[in-house]
Amino acid sequence: MRDEQVQNAMFLAAFLLLIGLPPLIAGVVMLVRRFGALWRGALVEAEIVRWEMRRLPAAVKRAPTSLGERRASTAIPHFRHVDAEGRPHLAVLDRQLHRGEWQRYPVGARMPVRIDPARPHIAFAADAASMWVFPGLLVFAGLLATLLGLGVFYGS
Repeated sequence: MRDEQVQNAMFLAAFLLLIGLPPLIAGVVMLVRRFGALWRGALVEAEIVRWEMRRLPAAVKRAPTSLGERRASTAIPHFRHVDAEGRPHLAVLDRQLHRGEWQRYPVGARMPVRIDPARPHIAFAADAASMWVFPGLLVFAGLLATLLGLGVFYGS
């Protein structure tokens, strides 16, 4: 009976580590990139040159809590900006914007974004929530599952 319990505990530990490590690694990479953009980068007013539209799957649109067809799309803005040496660059925002957000900024409008000179092709939204909340949640959830997995592994 004891061997079966140890085997089940090892399976649970492996499962928790398998679940926890990918979001932990992804969140840490996202945070490192954002810290780099914060420390090395600059806040610029970049011009939106085009929108890349994304559609939600039909099942999501038909869901009872869905906001319907009119709110069912997201978009990724593409920006034009100039670096400190005067070279022009095209950048893509690192996340999708929902309709309420992207309707405020038509093509040709200027939007505040943070640009890392090491990665001038990626733009980060200027607000703190966009920069830190999602990567922080990934790190938290991944760390929690990883620590639980390690606790089960070493505790059994």
